[in-house]
This record gives sequence, C-alpha cells and structure tokens, in this order.
Amino acid sequence: MQKVHNSVSEYSFPTDKKVFLKHNAGFPARYIPDGGRIEVSKVNSGRNTTLKYECFDKDGEIDGLIKKIFDGRTDDESLLRVYERNPELAFSREVKIYGLTGNSPNKHFIPEFTASPGENAFYLSLIKTRSERHNLVRAHNSQNEGEKNKLLFDAAKSYGIFSGLLQRMDKEFVELVRVDPTFKGGKESYTPERRFDRLNDYLKPILCYANPTLDPELPTFKIIKEVRSQHTIIDVSEVLLKIAQTSSRLINNLRLGHGDARPQHLFRGSSGKVEDFKIIDIERLGMHPRYHDLSTLISMEAGISRPSDENFAMFVATYMAHREAIVNTKDKDRLNTGRMPRGVRRLEVLPEDQMIKKVGEANVARAMLEVLVMDIEENLHIDSSNKRYTPERRQSLVSGIVGYSEEDMLKGRLERVVADFNYFTENQKWFRAHAGEDTNLAFEGLLSNYALLIQELGIAEVPTKLLDRYNRNSKTA
Repeated sequence: MQKVHNSVSEYSFPTDKKVFLKHNAGFPARYIPDGGRIEVSKVNSGRNTTLKYECFDKDGEIDGLIKKIFDGRTDDESLLRVYERNPELAFSREVKIYGLTGNSPNKHFIPEFTASPGENAFYLSLIKTRSERHNLVRAHNSQNEGEKNKLLFDAAKSYGIFSGLLQRMDKEFVELVRVDPTFKGGKESYTPERRFDRLNDYLKPILCYANPTLDPELPTFKIIKEVRSQHTIIDVSEVLLKIAQTSSRLINNLRLGHGDARPQHLFRGSSGKVEDFKIIDIERLGMHPRYHDLSTLISMEAGISRPSDENFAMFVATYMAHREAIVNTKDKDRLNTGRMPRGVRRLEVLPEDQMIKKVGEANVARAMLEVLVMDIEENLHIDSSNKRYTPERRQSLVSGIVGYSEEDMLKGRLERVVADFNYFTENQKWFRAHAGEDTNLAFEGLLSNYALLIQELGIAEVPTKLLDRYNRNSKTA
C-alpha cells in the first residue's frame, strides 16, 4: 500500500513484494527490507531524473539505491544544455565511463551498478549512509564547525585520491576518445570560444532578474545591449572576450577529472575511511582544469561546503597532497586491491597545517588562484541556473538549510563572487610572495575584468577601493 509521507512516497512492509515490483519495474528484490519501509524521492537535474530509494529495515538501519533515468528532463532551459538532453547519448556515455572506471583501481570508489538499456537507466547501490551534502547541512544547522571542517577535509581527501587514480589512467581515457569520436573528452569545453559562450549564457537570466522590465525572450546580445544603455559605457563583449581568453591562457592545465565533484555525489563508507567513500554521477568525467573538482566541491548553497578563509589554503593543499600521493606511488598492488599506498598512510598522521609545506607554498598559491577564478565562474553558473528555475524548484534546493531562504539564494551567489574578490586583495601580499609577481599580476588582470563587468552591469556592488584597484589594471589584462 502506498501513502504520501512528507512529500515523499513511503512504502510500508511487510506486504506482497510482487505488488511493489509490479509498480516499480526493475527494482531489485534484494533491496526490499523485511518488516521495514522504502522512501522514494525524485530529483530532476540537467539531463536526467533521479529516483532515490532509501531503504529502512525494522530497526531503522538505512540502505539505499539510486535509479538514474536519462530522459532529458531539466528545469534549466539554457541553450548550452540542449546537446546534453539526448537520453540515448547521455546513457551511452555513462555506460562507457562506468566500463572504463570499473576496470581500474577507481572501481573501489564506484558503487555496484546495473545498466538497464531498455529504460536508459542505471541502478546504483549505496552503502548504509546518506550523502555528504546531508551531513554538511546537519553540521551547518547545528553550528558544529568542528564537524563541518572534518567533513570538508575528508571530502577533499577522498576526491583528491579519486582524482589521482583518474590521472593514472589518462592514457586509457585518451584511447577511448580516439576509438570513439562521438565521445567528448572535455577539452573542447575550455577553449576561449566556449568560455565566451558560457559566460554570455550565464548573464542572460542574471540580468533579467536584476532588470525585471527586460524581455527574457530576447537574445542575450540584445539584453546586454539594453542593460549597457542603462548602466554602462563599456563594451561588454570585449570584456567577456578578455575574460575568456585570459582564463584559457592561465587555466589551461587539463587533467582527467570527475567534472561534477559535489558533496551530494559523495557517500561515506561504514568504516569512515576516506578510501571507502563511494562516488556517483560520473557522467561528466573527462578532461577538465586540474583543480576544477575543488571549484564544484565548495559550491553548495549558503556557502556550506566553502572552507573558512583561514582554512582555505590548507583545504586546497590537502586535496593536492592526496592526489599527488596516488599519482606518484609505485605500489600498484595496493591500488588494485583497494588499499591505500604508504604515501597516503603517511598523510594520515601529518597535521593538516603541514599539508601546505608538504605540497609547497608556491604550488598551493597558484592552485588557489585557479580555484578562485573557477569559483567565480561556478557561482555565475549556479546563479544563472537558480534564476532560471521555478520558485518551487528553488525552494526545494534551500529546503532543510536553517536560516537560508529563497531570497538569500538569489543574492548569495553574487555576494560569493564579491567575497572572492575581497579574499584575493586581502591576501595579495601572500600570493605575490609565493605565486610570483608575474602570475599574481596576470590573475589580478583577469579578476579586474570580472569586477569591472559585474559592477558596470549593475548586478552586484564591488567595493569602491577594490574596483579602483582593478580599474587600474583592466586595460592590461
């Protein structure tokens, strides 16, 4: 018998299991707990519908299963997402990725899965846990900073290890792309032209939200022209092109990466060890900027997964140290059996504040500059999506986060961008000393154009002294 419980479908047992299976074709019988219940929640993302089955036994212990259906449904009508809405293509792509990772040391991070071609769907089994997003929201709501920091650093370690394992299989991935021309590896996403197109696309809903009289049906270039006549005399296209070109020049070190490394895609194992996490949603696995996964990891609503300014350098260094320990190890036997090499074990006893010295301050400083720039782009990306969504969809994304409303969501992303500007200027002496004068100036030029664009379009207030500093460099970026 099915009943509605807190907007989630709840199935109570014991009942005739065949009745459940009849209404949920393909759901593996072994996941139905005797004397327990199953709760089913539904999420529409950019390319698919995800059904999450949380299975509780009679003692309340949780197990889980995710059914991911590639149906092309999305609330995000961005033109850049049209090509992603082909269900067969998206499903086929993920089958290939799971096949690739399932025959590598990464298989220990991948949940048990079954592909169902007739449905364009995957079944992914999860261990007895909920995602790290759930755990981070809980820590945030209880104002437990110690627990939140532990969760964030564990996530950095786990994704760092996963990234290192991926980097060891670059050749296999390149071969997959070579033999299958329809499989896109990701490099084409980071050309100046594609970056320019993305930024243009992000601006449209942001500008329409800030200027309610604008017609959202107009092409982006006409909307920008309208805003330009009201707010600015700068050539917006020229500034966007400078941003795209400079980003591609400064952030051009591409590596095989997850591509969508967010807390909701990370599930803690029963042992609590970072190598026992399970990682899902690897459909974007491909060639990305080497620290792209950090920019998505820190992007939760309300800044929940963003480390404090004091911990930011240690957080980045922790990710880098764990990735490098995997990349540089010669202990293949341990990797192939899911055990961590000695280099990772030594990191377990290294204080987190020593991670920066381990990786090298110059390397950490350069990585942080790249993450800051990608964080700005990621916040514009998410702000754009949030402002395209319906109020109901936005409400679902903030639900459960104490003290954070839909209104906060619609302001928060641009506030985060301004905070990135502030972080850079407040720590510029350190960046200059460790990343080098030339590198610091190059990133300052890039950030100056972002600041100029945002201020002149009237979508956020950049502090005057900060904007003055950037304006002095904008012509040389």
